[in-house]
Amino acid sequence: MVTLKEVRESNSALRAREPGQVILVTGATSGIGETTLLQMAIHMNAPTVYLVGRNEGAGRRILEKVTQANPQATFHFIQADVSSLSAVDAVCDEIKRKEKKLDILFLSAGVLHFGARRENSDGLDTMFALRYYVRMRFIMNLLPLLSQCQSRVVSVLDAGKESRLIESDLELRHHHSTNNVIGHSNTMTVLAMEHLAKQYPSISFLHVFPGLVITNLAASDMSWPWSSLVRYLRPLFAFLAVPLEESGQRHLFCATSERYPPRFAVTRGEEGSSVAGEVARGSNGEKGSGVYSLNWDGELVRAKDFLAQYRARGMGETVWAHTLDVFERVLSKTTRA
Repeated sequence: MVTLKEVRESNSALRAREPGQVILVTGATSGIGETTLLQMAIHMNAPTVYLVGRNEGAGRRILEKVTQANPQATFHFIQADVSSLSAVDAVCDEIKRKEKKLDILFLSAGVLHFGARRENSDGLDTMFALRYYVRMRFIMNLLPLLSQCQSRVVSVLDAGKESRLIESDLELRHHHSTNNVIGHSNTMTVLAMEHLAKQYPSISFLHVFPGLVITNLAASDMSWPWSSLVRYLRPLFAFLAVPLEESGQRHLFCATSERYPPRFAVTRGEEGSSVAGEVARGSNGEKGSGVYSLNWDGELVRAKDFLAQYRARGMGETVWAHTLDVFERVLSKTTRA
């Protein structure tokens, strides 16, 4: 376990680094995204940060808070509902017009739905889209900026909760369930990140399980009576949860610690060490592989046996090809409309 003391020491050292890192945070107006953003403002040296969120009022509130925490930083709020791929493209186009590099891409926007499939304007299940397709679209669009430096992509999801894929129905059009969406999105995330890390070895990819963190995500997106039940049970689970402030501190650590270097740094023998010890092992068990599936405490989650089988079969390439096919199908419809 990476202790909270080690996390705080590492974060406190960030002010001594070179100024001017460029960061994009999705899901920035609530929960884990908001608390991580605040920790970035407190600890980082004059960064330029883009916040993406749906709620303009919440965006203004958070802008005021983070600007007070770090007057030397530059913060921009982009109001967008990134549940559709075309909205993701619009956000990315704005970033690419303004910036020449991107040091950190922090992805935390999501919803939790139970019951029947709920399609968004793209014809994709909204929960699946936000957990996988939208995140991969952000990554793909921003690869030109991410590859300009030793950058980092952090996707806050459910590392360790992977399941076997229904290979004939990767999109789950015919096998939809909440559990299937959770399992598929996690497995596809790991395989896609491993595929991309081979092509872009200067980028470090992290898939992180935040643990039980009490946020408004579940209750805000559930229908009655489930939303009422979640709110009622929150106090009962609070003593088991990772405090929200600690979650933000740990996610900043994930986004900045030398413990999780890109593949490029390790192959060149440049990985060094971090406050929290030696370089971590990656999702495939190799030290410094460039892809890290992490538990809430910063340690590698136990890998599922079937992931090794998928790697041997080249399933990462299959998953990425499927992802590109979905992008082409969805966006071709948008263009025609």
